[in-house]
Amino acid sequence: NASDAASLASDRVRRVAIDGSGAVWAALLDGGLDRIDPATGEVLHVDLGLDAEQLGSLYSLYVDRKGLLWVGGNHGLSAVDTRTLKTVHFTHNPEEAASLTEGSVRAIAQDASGNLWVGTYGGGLSSIEAGRVTATFTAADGLAHDVVLSVLATPDATLWIGTLGGLSRLEQGVLSSFSTEQGLPSDGVLSLLDAGADALWI
Repeated sequence: NASDAASLASDRVRRVAIDGSGAVWAALLDGGLDRIDPATGEVLHVDLGLDAEQLGSLYSLYVDRKGLLWVGGNHGLSAVDTRTLKTVHFTHNPEEAASLTEGSVRAIAQDASGNLWVGTYGGGLSSIEAGRVTATFTAADGLAHDVVLSVLATPDATLWIGTLGGLSRLEQGVLSSFSTEQGLPSDGVLSLLDAGADALWI
């Protein structure tokens, strides 16, 4: 109930993240972002400064090492200060080569060097620094598919990318990919988990 401070704005929760203060953030498929105080149970419906049509659905959340909350969705990418709620938006601009690639943002991760990586629905995988795209990998570069559904950075500086066409690994700038032909049970890789000891759950 969007008008109830003790209720989520929607039951359709796509992603959850926890910030440094312990607050729980929920990205909603209906386009909302909620912050839950675990101590009181109070829910804050966060205004991202975009109307419903501009915002669309939210698909991904990530808290980086500086404490910024990154929010990905149909609108593109947003950086939210979890204390002040100040928000900066990054979107696709066809006239600017260093802008976000086209397609909704479905996955976000930060690698061992602090680089932010964004996976999009149809635009492949991009590295972002100071709001500008510094590198992009697509199927033409060896990515398993341009629809990226999940991204995982492991401590050994390897980036794993789950796509609609299989799993890709980016290691020292080199891409390699795996699909059902190499033994995956499905080419659609929705989620990734680093289990340690060189084990990866898909």
